[in-house]
Amino acid sequence: MEENEYWINYWKNNDIVNKSGLHEKVGRTIAGKPITNEKWSDVLSDLETQLTLNSKDDLLDIAAGSGAISIPFSNKVHSVIAIDISEKLLSGMEGINGIKTMAADIRTTDFEENQFSKIILYFALQHFTEKETVILFQKIHKWLKPNGFCYIGDIPDEEKKFDFFNSKEREVAYFNSIVKSQPIIGTWFMKDFLKKLGKYSGFKETSIIAQPEDYINAHYRFDVKLVK
Repeated sequence: MEENEYWINYWKNNDIVNKSGLHEKVGRTIAGKPITNEKWSDVLSDLETQLTLNSKDDLLDIAAGSGAISIPFSNKVHSVIAIDISEKLLSGMEGINGIKTMAADIRTTDFEENQFSKIILYFALQHFTEKETVILFQKIHKWLKPNGFCYIGDIPDEEKKFDFFNSKEREVAYFNSIVKSQPIIGTWFMKDFLKKLGKYSGFKETSIIAQPEDYINAHYRFDVKLVK
Protein backbone atom coordinates (compact mmCIF):
# COMPACT_ATOMS: atom_id res chain seq x y z
CA MET A 1 0.00 0.00 0.00
CA GLU A 2 1.42 3.41 -0.96
CA GLU A 3 1.83 5.91 1.86
CA ASN A 4 -0.91 8.29 0.70
CA GLU A 5 -3.36 5.40 0.34
CA TYR A 6 -2.39 4.28 3.84
CA TRP A 7 -3.38 7.65 5.31
CA ILE A 8 -6.66 7.81 3.42
CA ASN A 9 -7.59 4.38 4.76
CA TYR A 10 -6.39 5.35 8.24
CA TRP A 11 -8.56 8.46 8.56
CA LYS A 12 -11.59 6.80 7.04
CA ASN A 13 -11.48 3.58 9.03
CA ASN A 14 -9.29 3.82 12.13
CA ASP A 15 -11.07 3.68 15.50
CA ILE A 16 -9.27 6.86 16.56
CA VAL A 17 -12.01 8.93 14.89
CA ASN A 18 -14.57 7.45 17.30
CA LYS A 19 -12.89 8.90 20.38
CA SER A 20 -14.72 11.60 22.29
CA GLY A 21 -12.34 14.58 22.40
CA LEU A 22 -11.61 16.95 19.51
CA HIS A 23 -7.87 16.37 19.90
CA GLU A 24 -8.00 12.67 20.68
CA LYS A 25 -9.91 12.08 17.43
CA VAL A 26 -6.94 13.35 15.39
CA GLY A 27 -4.10 12.11 17.58
CA ARG A 28 -3.09 15.51 18.95
CA THR A 29 -1.86 14.00 22.18
CA ILE A 30 1.27 13.59 24.24
CA ALA A 31 1.88 10.32 26.07
CA GLY A 32 -1.67 9.38 25.07
CA LYS A 33 -3.24 12.40 26.73
CA PRO A 34 -4.91 15.16 24.66
CA ILE A 35 -3.49 18.67 24.62
CA THR A 36 -5.03 20.80 27.37
CA ASN A 37 -7.61 23.49 26.58
CA GLU A 38 -5.18 26.09 27.92
CA LYS A 39 -2.37 25.05 25.60
CA TRP A 40 -4.71 24.79 22.62
CA SER A 41 -6.05 28.25 23.40
CA ASP A 42 -2.48 29.54 23.11
CA VAL A 43 -2.12 27.85 19.71
CA LEU A 44 -5.39 29.38 18.47
CA SER A 45 -4.34 32.82 19.69
CA ASP A 46 -1.05 32.54 17.80
CA LEU A 47 -2.80 31.33 14.65
CA GLU A 48 -5.32 34.17 14.79
CA THR A 49 -2.47 36.67 15.09
CA GLN A 50 -0.48 35.13 12.23
CA LEU A 51 -3.54 35.09 9.98
CA THR A 52 -4.83 38.51 11.13
CA LEU A 53 -8.36 37.10 11.03
CA ASN A 54 -11.24 39.52 10.61
CA SER A 55 -14.98 39.47 9.98
CA LYS A 56 -14.53 39.82 6.21
CA ASP A 57 -12.34 36.74 5.79
CA ASP A 58 -13.36 33.66 3.83
CA LEU A 59 -11.39 30.83 5.45
CA LEU A 60 -10.54 27.39 4.07
CA ASP A 61 -9.52 24.81 6.68
CA ILE A 62 -7.74 21.95 4.89
CA ALA A 63 -7.71 18.60 6.71
CA ALA A 64 -10.04 20.21 9.23
CA GLY A 65 -10.55 17.01 11.19
CA SER A 66 -12.88 17.36 14.15
CA GLY A 67 -13.07 21.16 13.96
CA ALA A 68 -10.61 22.24 16.64
CA ILE A 69 -9.73 25.22 14.42
CA SER A 70 -12.83 25.68 12.27
CA ILE A 71 -15.24 25.88 15.19
CA PRO A 72 -13.55 28.63 17.24
CA PHE A 73 -12.57 30.62 14.15
CA SER A 74 -16.06 30.47 12.65
CA ASN A 75 -17.09 33.24 15.06
CA LYS A 76 -14.30 35.50 13.83
CA VAL A 77 -14.65 35.33 10.03
CA HIS A 78 -17.26 35.76 7.29
CA SER A 79 -17.29 32.11 6.18
CA VAL A 80 -15.53 28.80 6.80
CA ILE A 81 -15.21 25.79 4.51
CA ALA A 82 -13.86 22.77 6.40
CA ILE A 83 -12.61 19.97 4.17
CA ASP A 84 -11.39 16.55 5.30
CA ILE A 85 -11.17 13.04 3.93
CA SER A 86 -13.14 11.73 6.93
CA GLU A 87 -16.89 12.30 6.88
CA LYS A 88 -17.07 10.96 10.44
CA LEU A 89 -14.64 13.58 11.77
CA LEU A 90 -16.49 16.40 10.02
CA SER A 91 -19.87 15.29 11.31
CA GLY A 92 -19.23 16.94 14.66
CA MET A 93 -19.31 20.37 13.00
CA GLU A 94 -22.72 20.05 11.38
CA GLY A 95 -24.87 23.09 12.05
CA ILE A 96 -22.21 25.05 13.94
CA ASN A 97 -21.95 28.76 13.09
CA GLY A 98 -22.63 28.26 9.39
CA ILE A 99 -19.53 26.13 8.78
CA LYS A 100 -19.69 24.39 5.42
CA THR A 101 -18.16 20.91 5.57
CA MET A 102 -16.82 18.92 2.62
CA ALA A 103 -15.94 15.24 2.94
CA ALA A 104 -13.50 15.10 0.04
CA ASP A 105 -9.91 14.48 -0.99
CA ILE A 106 -8.19 17.86 -1.26
CA ARG A 107 -5.83 16.38 -3.88
CA THR A 108 -8.71 15.99 -6.33
CA THR A 109 -10.79 18.97 -5.18
CA ASP A 110 -10.71 22.39 -6.77
CA PHE A 111 -12.04 25.80 -5.78
CA GLU A 112 -12.44 29.04 -7.66
CA GLU A 113 -9.44 31.27 -8.26
CA ASN A 114 -9.06 33.97 -5.58
CA GLN A 115 -11.84 32.42 -3.47
CA PHE A 116 -10.25 32.61 -0.02
CA SER A 117 -8.50 35.35 1.90
CA LYS A 118 -7.04 32.89 4.43
CA ILE A 119 -6.20 29.18 4.27
CA ILE A 120 -4.98 26.97 7.08
CA LEU A 121 -3.51 23.47 7.10
CA TYR A 122 -2.57 22.35 10.58
CA PHE A 123 -1.09 19.06 11.81
CA ALA A 124 -1.64 17.38 8.43
CA LEU A 125 1.05 18.22 5.86
CA GLN A 126 2.80 14.99 6.88
CA HIS A 127 0.01 13.04 5.19
CA PHE A 128 1.04 14.35 1.77
CA THR A 129 3.95 13.10 -0.32
CA GLU A 130 6.47 15.61 -1.60
CA LYS A 131 4.87 15.47 -5.06
CA GLU A 132 1.40 16.06 -3.58
CA THR A 133 2.79 18.94 -1.52
CA VAL A 134 4.17 20.65 -4.63
CA ILE A 135 0.78 20.38 -6.34
CA LEU A 136 -1.05 21.50 -3.19
CA PHE A 137 1.09 24.63 -2.84
CA GLN A 138 0.25 25.57 -6.42
CA LYS A 139 -3.46 25.03 -5.80
CA ILE A 140 -3.36 27.07 -2.60
CA HIS A 141 -1.72 29.93 -4.48
CA LYS A 142 -4.51 29.81 -7.04
CA TRP A 143 -7.27 29.73 -4.41
CA LEU A 144 -5.94 32.62 -2.34
CA LYS A 145 -6.94 36.19 -3.02
CA PRO A 146 -4.09 38.65 -3.71
CA ASN A 147 -2.23 39.38 -0.46
CA GLY A 148 -3.98 36.42 1.18
CA PHE A 149 -2.27 34.19 3.74
CA CYS A 150 -1.85 30.46 4.14
CA TYR A 151 -0.60 29.07 7.44
CA ILE A 152 0.74 25.53 7.53
CA GLY A 153 1.39 24.34 11.05
CA ASP A 154 2.96 21.43 12.92
CA ILE A 155 5.21 20.24 10.08
CA PRO A 156 7.60 17.37 10.97
CA ASP A 157 11.19 18.63 10.62
CA GLU A 158 13.42 16.20 8.70
CA GLU A 159 16.47 17.50 10.57
CA LYS A 160 14.85 16.63 13.92
CA LYS A 161 13.43 13.24 13.04
CA PHE A 162 15.50 11.48 15.67
CA ASP A 163 14.59 14.03 18.29
CA PHE A 164 11.21 12.34 18.06
CA PHE A 165 12.41 8.77 17.52
CA ASN A 166 14.72 9.32 20.48
CA SER A 167 15.06 5.88 22.04
CA LYS A 168 16.07 2.43 20.90
CA GLU A 169 12.44 1.29 21.01
CA ARG A 170 11.27 4.28 18.96
CA GLU A 171 14.03 3.81 16.40
CA VAL A 172 13.06 0.15 15.97
CA ALA A 173 9.40 1.15 15.60
CA TYR A 174 10.36 3.76 12.98
CA PHE A 175 12.36 1.37 10.80
CA ASN A 176 9.73 -1.35 11.20
CA SER A 177 7.10 1.13 10.01
CA ILE A 178 9.09 1.66 6.81
CA VAL A 179 9.35 -2.05 6.16
CA LYS A 180 5.62 -2.51 6.78
CA SER A 181 4.59 0.61 4.82
CA GLN A 182 2.72 1.79 7.90
CA PRO A 183 4.21 5.24 8.59
CA ILE A 184 4.10 6.46 12.18
CA ILE A 185 4.16 10.16 11.28
CA GLY A 186 4.24 10.45 7.50
CA THR A 187 6.42 12.73 5.39
CA TRP A 188 9.17 14.73 7.07
CA PHE A 189 10.14 18.01 5.40
CA MET A 190 13.28 20.10 5.10
CA LYS A 191 12.69 23.78 5.83
CA ASP A 192 14.68 24.77 2.75
CA PHE A 193 12.52 22.53 0.55
CA LEU A 194 9.35 24.37 1.64
CA LYS A 195 10.95 27.80 1.31
CA LYS A 196 12.03 27.07 -2.24
CA LEU A 197 8.66 25.46 -3.00
CA GLY A 198 6.89 28.61 -1.84
CA LYS A 199 8.92 30.66 -4.29
CA TYR A 200 8.38 28.11 -7.07
CA SER A 201 4.62 28.23 -6.45
CA GLY A 202 4.50 32.00 -6.85
CA PHE A 203 4.23 33.21 -3.25
CA LYS A 204 5.84 36.57 -2.61
CA GLU A 205 6.80 35.55 0.91
CA THR A 206 7.49 32.20 2.57
CA SER A 207 8.37 32.39 6.26
CA ILE A 208 9.64 29.57 8.46
CA ILE A 209 8.23 30.01 11.96
CA ALA A 210 9.60 28.26 15.03
CA GLN A 211 6.99 27.08 17.49
CA PRO A 212 7.08 28.40 21.08
CA GLU A 213 9.11 26.07 23.27
CA ASP A 214 6.09 25.10 25.39
CA TYR A 215 4.14 23.72 22.41
CA ILE A 216 3.81 19.94 22.71
CA ASN A 217 5.54 19.28 19.36
CA ALA A 218 8.03 22.16 19.33
CA HIS A 219 11.03 19.85 19.69
CA TYR A 220 10.48 18.35 16.24
CA ARG A 221 7.98 20.45 14.29
CA PHE A 222 7.79 23.93 12.74
CA ASP A 223 5.32 26.17 10.91
CA VAL A 224 5.27 27.95 7.54
CA LYS A 225 3.42 31.10 6.51
CA LEU A 226 2.79 31.80 2.82
CA VAL A 227 1.76 35.21 1.48
CA LYS A 228 0.38 35.59 -2.04
